[in-house]
Amino acid sequence: MNRTGETVNGFRLPPLRKSGEPAQLVTELLTGHGLPPAVAQRLVEAELTITPTTGIRALTERLHGRPGEGGGRVEASEEGEAAGAKVLAFLRWDGVSSPRLKALTETERESVIERGFNVEVREGFFGRAANYARSPDELIAILKVFMPTARCLRSDRIAPAELGPLVAAAAEILGIAVD
Repeated sequence: MNRTGETVNGFRLPPLRKSGEPAQLVTELLTGHGLPPAVAQRLVEAELTITPTTGIRALTERLHGRPGEGGGRVEASEEGEAAGAKVLAFLRWDGVSSPRLKALTETERESVIERGFNVEVREGFFGRAANYARSPDELIAILKVFMPTARCLRSDRIAPAELGPLVAAAAEILGIAVD
């Protein structure tokens, strides 16, 4: 849920490229923000569950286009319209009548099928995030990729034993003393 850019387990992940191996893409994001490659790879392997997904792109966009930037409109392609019409005919089929359903061509199929992946962050990650960082800058790099949301930061979601390291890491980042 996710495709990236969405909230998962209380974290928002930035958008990733659509092509490439998902674990490698997340590792590249972390290293791009300053985390050492070995640490980034260890974090991805230990803290993420990545599963492939297959779905159908929005049928309305296939049939009628979509809103474009600046208030304009991006018209549906011919393949998109043809694929959308065939999928819509299948969805309207009652299973009893004998409609003349036509198979999707390979191009139409590719315009309708959307492949992606879900990235889930293990429960309790926020409490362990500081364990992967050797400096405040590395912790900031982690939190730039795995941006905690209000849901993640609720105190009832963080075990009391996890609060000490979190408070210490936050104090170090802020450069303040904590009693």
